[in-house]
Amino acid sequence: MKDHLARYSTRFALSGLGQLMLALTSALLLLVTVVLGLHVGSWLAGGALAWFVFVWYLLPLRSRVRTRR
Repeated sequence: MKDHLARYSTRFALSGLGQLMLALTSALLLLVTVVLGLHVGSWLAGGALAWFVFVWYLLPLRSRVRTRR
């Protein structure tokens, strides 16, 4: 039961991080678009989204792959 619980808690945590990432990026897009315009807002929100994906998903995935070898 412990393995099952750990697997599902990891999935829920990753899902929560994904939703938080989308909420933060959407809020940034809204604020910057109102202040600086759509072009700047879309670039900054895209950069923030790329940073979140890199730091929250790709770096841990890379670390997990390295530790399995």
